[in-house]
Amino acid sequence: MVKKIFLFIYILHCEIKTVFKYKFSSLLLIIGPTLLVAIQYILWTYVYREYEYINGFTLENIILYVVIVRFWSFILPGFFLASSVEQRVKDGSIVKDLIQPNSIILF
Repeated sequence: MVKKIFLFIYILHCEIKTVFKYKFSSLLLIIGPTLLVAIQYILWTYVYREYEYINGFTLENIILYVVIVRFWSFILPGFFLASSVEQRVKDGSIVKDLIQPNSIILF
């Protein structure tokens, strides 16, 4: 179990280093979710301007949910792995991985 935790931390560390390799991409990675939260905040504030509760939820509940979901999706290592694989498919470098197979988690 301890080995799995250390492996998870190592993978997370490698993925974060890979993501922050390019500064502009890293900046967009941080600004994107922040902008989405801001837009959702504005929309939900507009929806809740006339009502205190909608189906038992308050504006504070919805905003907390939005922030937690964005934060959670940002810190999940699967997000980094999925975006890495997606980018490799888009730019065609996945072909090299298929020809010369490596561990996709540890490359």
